[in-house]
Amino acid sequence: MILERGDRVLRLGKIAAAEPEVHAEFIGMMKLTRRGCETLRRHYHRARRLYDGGPFQRAATFQQACLTDLLQEMVDLGLPIHAQVVGSAWKEIDTIEDYEAALRLLRYRDAAARPRGRR
Repeated sequence: MILERGDRVLRLGKIAAAEPEVHAEFIGMMKLTRRGCETLRRHYHRARRLYDGGPFQRAATFQQACLTDLLQEMVDLGLPIHAQVVGSAWKEIDTIEDYEAALRLLRYRDAAARPRGRR
């Protein structure tokens, strides 16, 4: 993601990681207000009407588009999309093995944080 003024999204989706202005990565998680849900739904249906069967943002067809393509379309139309940057407490989980490794890490951290008994 490329951000301006702290958290406003300018570009998102597949961006060359070597670009120095890349600030963050979209993790696929969103928090929306009721109004935000309605806006997202309205823009999805608008985009489907306009682009169904044809190219859309970075996708070969609208049917192959990702959520980031829809969000980028909304940014391009001038809608304010804001990011919440996650700091160091982050663990990527793509596979069962990643999940199991994360559980081991959490157990280790929990055990390390537990107060020790007095001797």
